[in-house]
Amino acid sequence: MAMLARSLMVLGILLATATIHAAEMLPQGETFKTLSGKSIELPAYQGDKVLVVAITNTTCPLCKKYAPRLAEIEDAYADRSVAFLFVNPATLDVQKDATDMVKSHGFDGEYALDPHSHLITKLNAKTTTEVFVYSKLGELTYRGAVDDQYGVGKARTAPTVNYLRDALDATLNGTKPALTMTEAPGCLLAHATAPMTTEIAKTEPADVTYFGEIAHILQQKCNDCHRTGGVAPFSLTSINDVLEHKGMIEYVLNEGIMPPWFADPEKSALKFRNDMSLSANQKTQLLAWLKSNHPMGDPKQAPQPKTFHEGWNIGEPDLIVELPDAIDVKAQGTMGYQHVIIDPKVTEDKWIESVEIRPTDPSVVHHVLVFNLDKDKIPRRGGGTEEEGFFAAYVPGNTYQTFPDGLSQKLAANSKFLFQMHYTPNGKATSDRTKLGIKFKKTLPEHNVRVTGIANTRISIPPNTAGHKQTAIQTIPRDVQLLSLMPHMHLRGQAFRYEAIFPDQSRVTLLEIPRYDFNWQIDYKLKEPFSLPKGSQLELTAWYDNSSQNVSNPDPDKQVKWGPQTYDEMLVGYVSYYNEGEDPLNETSNPEEAAQDKRELVSKALKRFDKNRDGKITRDEAARGGKLFDRLDADKNGEIDMDEAVENFPSEVELLQLLQDRK
Repeated sequence: MAMLARSLMVLGILLATATIHAAEMLPQGETFKTLSGKSIELPAYQGDKVLVVAITNTTCPLCKKYAPRLAEIEDAYADRSVAFLFVNPATLDVQKDATDMVKSHGFDGEYALDPHSHLITKLNAKTTTEVFVYSKLGELTYRGAVDDQYGVGKARTAPTVNYLRDALDATLNGTKPALTMTEAPGCLLAHATAPMTTEIAKTEPADVTYFGEIAHILQQKCNDCHRTGGVAPFSLTSINDVLEHKGMIEYVLNEGIMPPWFADPEKSALKFRNDMSLSANQKTQLLAWLKSNHPMGDPKQAPQPKTFHEGWNIGEPDLIVELPDAIDVKAQGTMGYQHVIIDPKVTEDKWIESVEIRPTDPSVVHHVLVFNLDKDKIPRRGGGTEEEGFFAAYVPGNTYQTFPDGLSQKLAANSKFLFQMHYTPNGKATSDRTKLGIKFKKTLPEHNVRVTGIANTRISIPPNTAGHKQTAIQTIPRDVQLLSLMPHMHLRGQAFRYEAIFPDQSRVTLLEIPRYDFNWQIDYKLKEPFSLPKGSQLELTAWYDNSSQNVSNPDPDKQVKWGPQTYDEMLVGYVSYYNEGEDPLNETSNPEEAAQDKRELVSKALKRFDKNRDGKITRDEAARGGKLFDRLDADKNGEIDMDEAVENFPSEVELLQLLQDRK
């Protein structure tokens, strides 16, 4: 999403500097049937009103976002001799969906279907959100975006430039708009696709057919989301579905946006069981077939229909925890994180077999993070720091988890859940009351799966800067088996890396994400557990783009620090693992060993910052002081010694945050 947004922004800048050459006139000889059954001709608008031709459809997410804005503008100019014509180029039967959209948003202008793309072709329309403004004489005065609030993978709280309104004001005043052409960042129309790369263009799809290869690829990689009732905005379960959206499919494949998977297989040492990426051959076959005459092949070669659960994917849960009240989601703009604390009233330790998060309106749920916290660690303001207690996540395409045999995560007695809800308005006001379903294991597991968040809460990202680097590190106190990795940043996140540093100081890159995308909170689940011996370190490196080139950036002029909202930033790398030899019924199978482990970690941390090697850290030797230093300095003598550090800090992470940057 981020790459697509950046590409569209660059293209938008180029087009914004262009102008409409010569007199482009309203196409003649076009007659349409409207949803109301009325037959209309475009020339009928000439000489009477300024005309806005708005390209739209019922499946593109950006069309849905811009629908209420178009209705607002239509109402605002209703008394100023401006008419609207909404044109839907869908080839499928969308009569009901289009009627519902008109009714829901209150469009007053005619809504016409253009299934054969007669008008779309004459206009040379590029995307589903493009608008065209024609003067009363039928001369084109503006084409492009409605405004700059929404884009692919981005949204501003409000528009900063109102292209359509500005163009209408100028046209009504008989003057030329300041901008006559901009990019409209909607879903790419089929005839407007970019040419294939040279490599793919050389591939002849003579042996590639829909039933033979394409349907199999789509079912394996796409249909979990892109199906009727799925969380994706449109279905891809039939050949008609595919051809209807071929323009956008080609674009997102060429840009590497879909399927959503961002691990670099060449630089990441680990392999992942939930890898949704296309192989080079699958990508070549898809793109070549889309550029061909779409051979169907033998229906007998079609994949067996895939069964999708209508209810809980994990089966009927033993425990269902839901938001106490529905959360209202507005139609337009952006929403900050919503935090809700819920007591599941579990009075004894339970072992998790599977967990699933189910929004009641998934169309507006960007992601959900659920944390399981001891009652004394619940933040007073409900926000939390996201470092501790990670329990479950929801993102489209990643909604549930089942633990393999022998593994389980503990739900501690008397603990509470903290729900972090991120909603993205989609053009229609709605509400959501998300549920968390849990199934419990009947027997004691062999291994207790733990989740920790390796974080750097001291991040500081300078304004107007791209590629800014920050790190976080965690020493491993005992032999562990890694199970999954999940990076987390916000809107300025650019790239992310997990590295393991072994006791002999050798390094290996576990996971390399060269293009981080906030829209997809992916948990990278290992195919096989990865062993890390005691004394190893996990080092996380994150890069941030706080420049104006990042179109998702809320404010490039702001110095950005750690914070809970998307306009703040975070550096958290979640790691799920289990300790070798640990008794699941106890925190550790050897308390004395655990105490020694902790002391060794403290000693290692202190040595890194003890400049005069006296076994103590002074306030001057620490990079940061304040309340945390005072808390660790129990005897208030201005120094932190070994005993104080062991006794008073809960984790090495916190000590390293205090001493950050002193290397």
